[in-house]
Amino acid sequence: MALANGKLLDAAFVAWRSIAPQSAARDVAVIGIDVEDLRKYNDPRDFWHAHYGRLLAGLAKARPAVVGLDVVLPERSYHHLVPGLDQALLKGLLAIRDTTPVVLARTVDDFRNFREIFAPYVAMVGADSVGAVVVCRDEDEVIRRFDEYLCDADRTRPVASLTGIMAERLGVKGARRGWIDYHIGAPIQYLPFREVLRWAESDEAMLHSALDGKPVLLGFILPFEDRKTIPVDLAMWEPGNRSVPGVLVHAQVLRTMLNGGLLQPLSVWLVYALALAGAALVLMRSGARATGLYALYIVLLGAATLLLLRAGWFLQPAGPALAATPIDGVSVGRDGDGDSSDDAMG
Repeated sequence: MALANGKLLDAAFVAWRSIAPQSAARDVAVIGIDVEDLRKYNDPRDFWHAHYGRLLAGLAKARPAVVGLDVVLPERSYHHLVPGLDQALLKGLLAIRDTTPVVLARTVDDFRNFREIFAPYVAMVGADSVGAVVVCRDEDEVIRRFDEYLCDADRTRPVASLTGIMAERLGVKGARRGWIDYHIGAPIQYLPFREVLRWAESDEAMLHSALDGKPVLLGFILPFEDRKTIPVDLAMWEPGNRSVPGVLVHAQVLRTMLNGGLLQPLSVWLVYALALAGAALVLMRSGARATGLYALYIVLLGAATLLLLRAGWFLQPAGPALAATPIDGVSVGRDGDGDSSDDAMG
């Protein structure tokens, strides 16, 4: 049933994006490290400290609202391999600290244990500015939900997330467990890492225009790495592709938090009531009237799902729809006492 509800939710998102696209009043800028960046700056990724430091120092000029680094920072110092490497990143963190809060990403290893981050980096941003980037996949591998309880229904204490901390830095608090709202916001076009560095060095007007006052996420934009499947195509440069870089998922989560909050389930009692109403239709004797009522019920259920979604609620219509669906032997289409006409219904 959960998977059926997920598929119906996907269809609702696609429908809204097709018939009435809704822009995000508070949008998110994404700086992407793509293949061209990896060619231009060909250091091993574990040694990108200086590039990250230059970016942060450049962003300090643009004064974004908050910066989230969805990149893996090292667990230890590499100073013994490349002297001055740690200092290069620390200088960038220091340059932006007084103008913009920075949030670091906590990743997990193959055993789902959180990886540590080199302590001086954490000290520079603050221990409360490190958030998890764990995502919840449904059984079909699609990411529909966000959960600071690490997708564990039995967990009693939340774990701060990258996007949750970013939202709090922007003054937004609320539920940290729910469905991601994929119907808001246009497809995202990322800003190439190398271009943002160039603007910081030679075109501050463009830097301000693109990033001033906005929440910013930095992440990798690569064709075959850290790809996540979502209900809609969100990458502007890859229309029709629902497998997107992970940083876009975090961007949509942050969009959701900043524009009404995560979608919440409708009361289970109301869902049960709708299911009972649907089941009552199955018990009706056959005929055009019963068939018409069934069709009307399904249409109204779909319309309610769409309208409630726009208001921040998810009806989870699979149960009520299934309860009303005719089955062999007991169905709207079954003859009653050998007569299927309206007259036989009295």
